[in-house]
Amino acid sequence: MASLFAPASQGRRRQLVDVTLAPVRLRNPIPQTLAGSRNPRGTQLEFLPVAIAGWAEFKASFSEGQILLRPTDSEVHSVTGQSLSRNYDRPPYAGYDSIDSSPFLYRGTFDGRLLPMERVASVTLNDFDVAYPYAFLSEHPVVNDIVEGTPITLFFDNGTESAFTASTGNFTKSGSTTLFQRTVDNQVLTFELVDGVIADTDTGST
Repeated sequence: MASLFAPASQGRRRQLVDVTLAPVRLRNPIPQTLAGSRNPRGTQLEFLPVAIAGWAEFKASFSEGQILLRPTDSEVHSVTGQSLSRNYDRPPYAGYDSIDSSPFLYRGTFDGRLLPMERVASVTLNDFDVAYPYAFLSEHPVVNDIVEGTPITLFFDNGTESAFTASTGNFTKSGSTTLFQRTVDNQVLTFELVDGVIADTDTGST
């Protein structure tokens, strides 16, 4: 596929071909804990890799994977004593899955380059952060990129349903991504999507 970026003349920052859709440099991306007796304000949280996957893909990849069961009607919160039982098919607040809504309990200023509720796939290498908006990935489901000298690839599945139902009671499509380093045995692989199948352009492996 065509490169997503225009060549940069110097440094690690690159000029984006389309700044409204192409991957963007994150601002203030480092998550921090809330203030508390066990967590001093400003303590940086540990990054853990996570991915959203459909149930079929999860079962195929992790046949021995375990499922977190929903709380029963008799289970209560250990601190508040309130019941943990609720309708987990419904989102925790209105507009959770709507890209046009506003973030719940957020009172800060918005970045402006993306809508506040735009889902992104993000990667951080050597303190350099890049976000790949789902709106972009839905048009480019296979991305080959280089971040801080590391070749990476992203795969996007637009068929993954949200964990929550819409107001109609039906599940909506939210999409999901996976991200990998694409160097194997000192060879940089390049992937493409052909007839619905992702394959390496050099070896033809899928």
